[in-house]
Amino acid sequence: FSLTHTSKSAVVLGLQSQFRQYIIDAQATLDAVISLSNNCVVTSSGKLKCWGANNFASVGDGTNTNRTSPVWIDTSTTYLSVASRYLSNCGITSAHVLKCWGYGGSYVLGNGGAMDLSTPTVIDAGTQYSFVSPGTVVSCGVTITGDLKCWGTGATNIVNSSTPVVIDSGETY
Repeated sequence: FSLTHTSKSAVVLGLQSQFRQYIIDAQATLDAVISLSNNCVVTSSGKLKCWGANNFASVGDGTNTNRTSPVWIDTSTTYLSVASRYLSNCGITSAHVLKCWGYGGSYVLGNGGAMDLSTPTVIDAGTQYSFVSPGTVVSCGVTITGDLKCWGTGATNIVNSSTPVVIDSGETY
């Protein structure tokens, strides 16, 4: 995969030699993520746009309709970052609130169940996050106080929880 930000506020995405350019808007892109099925960007004004295959509602627009061009997601919220892994996505808002959406199998969204979420949903309410990395069986995030929290049903025995739990207590990340 290739991700390039150009001076004309375009995001260029590609797989091997096939590239496709998307003009996101008249603003520069703050953060972008490419997954196997869908893509998301955070604009310089902190707004979230996603597109691509919408299996398991992974685009986050409340539908299962594939999106060939970027659509606004969670428009009342400002984001700092977005991260994806396969069909699951998470973003951190400007208030450091963790929100996730998409495929919920193996409890990778951290919402207490294995159900898919069709729009960004608050995870671990009351905890502020600075980093998140969704996974296919285990997802992890770092809180603004430096705690490492993970969730999911990973076969690696790292964690077996449907909601975020502290891992490696006593260590600051």
